[in-house]
Amino acid sequence: MSEEKTIKRWTLDYQALPVTLSVFYGENMELEEIYGAAKNEDNSLEGLPSSNWKAFVSINGSSIYLFIDSGVTPFILAHECVHIVKGIFDYIGSSLEDSSEEFFAYYLGYTFEELIRVCKEEFKIDIKL
Repeated sequence: MSEEKTIKRWTLDYQALPVTLSVFYGENMELEEIYGAAKNEDNSLEGLPSSNWKAFVSINGSSIYLFIDSGVTPFILAHECVHIVKGIFDYIGSSLEDSSEEFFAYYLGYTFEELIRVCKEEFKIDIKL
């Protein structure tokens, strides 16, 4: 008997910023399957995850997408958070400089904390810090 495959989606609205982060997680699914199912719904997704990755970010203007599988770790999430916040900075026309470093650090920490929470509470991933 094969395991049922289900995709869960969670969205983070940054409120003060004109961007949205959508996180996709597939129970009993590889990252490529999760991405493929999401791409069927939104053809604007760019890039292609590698088969050995546990997470992947796709950025399309104000829409940022994160795809994760059950093997994701805090290290991988922290790595992807840098891409996410960099995407936010690119979209709003900012760059990382001394004057924006605190802003970058705040959104990096905020995004990481929210992703850890959603992995544990919403997706039921046994992720340990």
